[in-house]
Amino acid sequence: MLEPANHRVLAFVREYEDERLLVVANLSRFSQAVELDLGAWAGSTPVELFGRTTFWPIDGDPYKLSLGPHAFYWFALRPAPDARLVEESDIDSGRAPVPVIEVDGSWRDLIDGSDRSALEEVLPAYLGRQPWFRGSADAVLHVTLLDALPLRDGGDQEIFLVPTTVISSDRDATTYLLALHLVAGDAANEELAREAIARIRSGEDGEALLVDAIESGVVNEVLGWITSVDRQPLTGIHGTVTVLGMEGTEVVDFAGFGSVVASHSGTPSSQGEGGRMLVKFLRRINEGINPEWELGESLTGAAFSHTPTVLGALEYKRPNHGPMTIAVLQRFVPHDGTAWELAIAALDEIVGEALD
Repeated sequence: MLEPANHRVLAFVREYEDERLLVVANLSRFSQAVELDLGAWAGSTPVELFGRTTFWPIDGDPYKLSLGPHAFYWFALRPAPDARLVEESDIDSGRAPVPVIEVDGSWRDLIDGSDRSALEEVLPAYLGRQPWFRGSADAVLHVTLLDALPLRDGGDQEIFLVPTTVISSDRDATTYLLALHLVAGDAANEELAREAIARIRSGEDGEALLVDAIESGVVNEVLGWITSVDRQPLTGIHGTVTVLGMEGTEVVDFAGFGSVVASHSGTPSSQGEGGRMLVKFLRRINEGINPEWELGESLTGAAFSHTPTVLGALEYKRPNHGPMTIAVLQRFVPHDGTAWELAIAALDEIVGEALD
């Protein structure tokens, strides 16, 4: 029980395991101001439970609140981020510090095992730096890894497709697609370290960098699965990913494509005999058919020539939930300039004709 100087305000904290609730109630029929001694929870951030609104963090000074007549607050005291180790080289370089996560077991435990909560805790800072993320890291209340679907190249490369739900205080819950890849310490370079999600120190496997395989381009090395003759659905903890062809068929032959490349992640070194396929991963995913897949399929079926030919899609399914389109497969269109370059060329032509 807290003992504020204003006796018209009741305030107390209740704790159960890792949860802490702060309750503040105005017992008066008039508005009241109060200062609370919350020094024991310094560093925590109160999150109002009904509106999920984040209040200012608690520091060493008295915490000031004002309440309307018979008003009350219920706060969840969100603890300060774990004081995880940060490499001094990150601080010295001026770049965003990369958190260090220590696990007793293997690296994989962080993605599909018992240590997933440690990864969920550090993801908001990484997501907040991405251009495809809606909102800000400060508004994120909780991150949940829904699944982990391993995608392998037959060798040592292994990437996990990870649908991830983000709950924020300023918007509805949104699901994003991550492609997580662990790079052993001796294979990591400065470029990967700059964009890493976290450094992992495992008592079993040593040190590694956790990176997003789409941004780094590593995902290109495992996409041959899509064109494989003996392709099987990817199986995760809860669901599966299947390849859909036109009109939603699951039996589709892409063996004629010589190489496969993901958008936003570089290109293969050679085109191959059968041309290229572009895998356009969708970062924000929802239950139901994605409009790009649905419209692209219709336009391709109508032989519309001014958009890339759509070949299929990757679909994620889990029990008791609707399917999610996580990628659209398109015929690769070689780069032929940008819209800006086309506009400048058109203006040059117009101005040239006017001067003539």
